Amino acid sequence: MGRNFSKNILLRIASVIGGVLLLILVFYMASVDQGSYGRNGKTDLPALNDSGKVTLISSGKTVWKYLDEEQEEFAGSGDSTKWTENKFDASGWKEASGSFGAKNGERKEMGKGNAPNNLLVQYEADDTSSPVYLFRTELIIANPDSIGTLSGEVEFDDAALIYINGELVWAGNNPDGGYERLTAYGAKEPVSSPRSEKFIIKDTSVLKRGKNTVAVEVHQNYASGSDIFFDFTSLTGQSQVQGEEEIDTSGLILEVGESEKSVRVNWYTEEKGAFELQYALRHENTETETYAVSLMGRQKGEAKGAYCYTAELKPLSAGKEYVYRIRRLGSQDISERYTFDGAEEGDDFTFLFSGDPQIGADERTADGVMWEKALEKSSTLVPDAAFLITAGDQTDSSDEDDARLEFLEFRRPEILKHLPVAVNVGNHEVQNNLYEKQFRRDGQGGMEYSFMYKNVLFVALDLFNDGPEDQAEFLRKEIQDHPADWVVVTMHYSLFSAGSHAYDESVIRLRKQLAPVFSQYGVDLVLAGHDHSYTRTCYMKGLEPTGTTGGKKNTGEVLYLTGGSSTGNKYYEKNKEEIDYDAFFLDKEIPVMTSVSVTEKSLVISTYDLEEGKKIDSCRMTK
Repeated sequence: MGRNFSKNILLRIASVIGGVLLLILVFYMASVDQGSYGRNGKTDLPALNDSGKVTLISSGKTVWKYLDEEQEEFAGSGDSTKWTENKFDASGWKEASGSFGAKNGERKEMGKGNAPNNLLVQYEADDTSSPVYLFRTELIIANPDSIGTLSGEVEFDDAALIYINGELVWAGNNPDGGYERLTAYGAKEPVSSPRSEKFIIKDTSVLKRGKNTVAVEVHQNYASGSDIFFDFTSLTGQSQVQGEEEIDTSGLILEVGESEKSVRVNWYTEEKGAFELQYALRHENTETETYAVSLMGRQKGEAKGAYCYTAELKPLSAGKEYVYRIRRLGSQDISERYTFDGAEEGDDFTFLFSGDPQIGADERTADGVMWEKALEKSSTLVPDAAFLITAGDQTDSSDEDDARLEFLEFRRPEILKHLPVAVNVGNHEVQNNLYEKQFRRDGQGGMEYSFMYKNVLFVALDLFNDGPEDQAEFLRKEIQDHPADWVVVTMHYSLFSAGSHAYDESVIRLRKQLAPVFSQYGVDLVLAGHDHSYTRTCYMKGLEPTGTTGGKKNTGEVLYLTGGSSTGNKYYEKNKEEIDYDAFFLDKEIPVMTSVSVTEKSLVISTYDLEEGKKIDSCRMTK
C-alpha cells in the first residue's frame, strides 16, 4: 500500500507540473499585445495579436546591455560591427532598461522635459566626450515568417545606427559615408535636444528563428559635445507585408568630388528615410557587378517636405565606367541604375562653364526646358567634358516653396546624373537657406570649397557669408596646400564684367579687395556670372589691364570671364561707362556655354552660340 500511495503522489505531482507547463504554453501562444521583458537583455515574445501586431521593444521595459566605456577594444579589431552580431558575447556589459543619457556629465533634463533613466559615462580621461555608445538587446522569435513588417521609433542625440543580427537596417543623422571607424565623432546636422524619428523595415528576412539581436550605436558629434541620449521608444512587428516601392530620383544629380577620383551623389527629394549609395564597375552582364556601399547623409532641405541626401563614389579609376543606384535601408527598394565615366587617362581634360541659369526669372517650367536643352546641346558640342561649373543663381525666387520647385527644375536634366556639376552660391540664393541645405559639404565653414582635378586647383568662393579677408585667407591656404599647374577661381559676382552691374558699389568694393589678392596668389582664371552678359577681359594685373588679350601669361596676370545666359531668359546691355579692360563683349541676346580645355602649358577657352551651335569666341592662355 505504501508503494501504491507513493506512486499516486508522484502521478499527482507530474500532473500538476504538466498542467503548469501547458498553462505556460497557452500564455506564450495567446494573442496579447505586450511582451514579457526579461532581465538578461532578452525578450521572450508572444504571438501576433488579433490586429496582427506584436510589441518587440518598448521604452522602459526592454532591457539593454550597453557599453559606455572602453569602446576602443572594437576600434582596432578590424571588424567594427562584430559587436552587433548574434554570436557576440556581451556578458560583461552593463545592463538596464532605457532611456540613457548625460548632459555635462550629469543626469539632467535633455531639452524635452525629461531626464534619462540611466546616466551614461560621458567623459574620457582627457575630459573629451566619448565618441560612441553601444547598446544590445536580444529577442526570441519563434516564427519570424509571421512578421511582414517592422515599424519603430527611436530618440537620439546626436546620431544613431540600428542593426538587426549584424545588418544595418536604419540610420539617422549620420555623416556622409557613415563612420570610417567605430570610435569616430560625427553627425550630419547639429542636434540641440534629442531627435525622435520613426522608421519602417520592410525586409524582415533579417529575422531568424530563435535568438535575434538588435544593436544600436549612438555617436557624439564633437569631442566637445555637451550631451548624449538614446531611447528605443518602440519596435513593433506586423503581419502585413509592404511591397517594393519605386524611388523617385528626379532630383538626383552628380557633383564634383574632392578630386578626379571621386564624385558626390546629391539627391533632393520628399523622401524621408535612411538610404545607401551602391556603386560598381560597369559590366555588360549586370549579374557580375559587385556593389560597394556608402551610407548617405541626410539633412532637411529647409523647404517643407524637402530633404537632401549626399554620399561619394570613391576611389574612381581613370578610364573606367561605373554604375550607381540608391537603396532604402531595411528594404529591397532600389532606384534606377545610372552610369558615370571616370576621368579620362592622362593629364589633359575639358570642362564646361555656364553663366546664371536663374530658373524662374522668366517662367519656371519654360526655363527648365531651356536649361535642359542648353546642357544637351553643350554635350553635343563638347562631348568629352568632364564636369560643369555654374556661376551661381541656379534659381531666382526668394520664396522657399517657389525656390524648391526651381531647384528641382535645375536638377531635372538627365545629363546631370552623368555629368558632375560644381555650383556657386548667387545673390538670389542667399535670401533663403535652400542652397546651403543642398550643397554644403561636410566640414565646411561657409559655402566656399575647393577641389583638385588633375593638375588644376579650383576654388569656389562664397561672397555672401564671409568677408573678403576670410575669402582671401581661404584662397591662400588652398593654394599653399594644393600645388597645381593652374589655379581657377569661381564665384558669383564678376569683378570685371562689361554689363550693367560693372560699376555697382558692391562690385567695385570687391574688385578693389580681391583683384590684387588674385594677382598676388597666382590665380590664372576667374569664372563668374551675375551680369548675364558674356565678357572676356584682357589679362589683368591687380586692377590694371595689361592690354594683352591672350597668349603667354606673365606672373600675376589674371583673365576674368563673365558667363552669359545659358537659358536665354535674362540679359543685360553693355555698361555705358568707359571700360578699358574688356577684350570681347557679346552684344547679342543668345544663350551661350563656354568650354575650357586644360593641358600642362595651356588653357583654351571656347564659347558657343547654343542656338546656332557654333563657336563665337576663343582665347588661348599659355605660361
